[in-house]
Amino acid sequence: MSWGTKLAIGLTVFIVFILSMGTRMLVGGKDDLVEKDYYEKGQSYDSDYREQQNALDQAKLPAVTSGAKGIRVTFTETVPYTLICRHPFNSARDFTLANVAEAGIPVTIPAHRLAPGNWNLEIRWTDHGIAQKLKQQMTIK
Repeated sequence: MSWGTKLAIGLTVFIVFILSMGTRMLVGGKDDLVEKDYYEKGQSYDSDYREQQNALDQAKLPAVTSGAKGIRVTFTETVPYTLICRHPFNSARDFTLANVAEAGIPVTIPAHRLAPGNWNLEIRWTDHGIAQKLKQQMTIK
């Protein structure tokens, strides 16, 4: 086999590899590491930061604990809340809870709804007309 034949075979293998990778990228599933509303989140960054700062300034952060029964969130006052649970590696597991929390009575997310691994919790609530937000990362075993 001459060097020209080897070169032609090598070039053909490389082109087939590049075409197969391109096809795989176009046909492959969605990438869960990138959020769908990435640009919208960038535009609302200032209001998100302000809500997080409001929560720190008010010093009435809810207590978040995890145990065998699941995740428990206990608010210091009766407030309407929205709890967003995001699984960083599988967006199909994400869910949202919204209700009114009573002071001192924990809101429980049952363990059967939470797959083992990391979870990003985002808790939004309004206390005396002031929007507040807490972000926390939890690991479920």
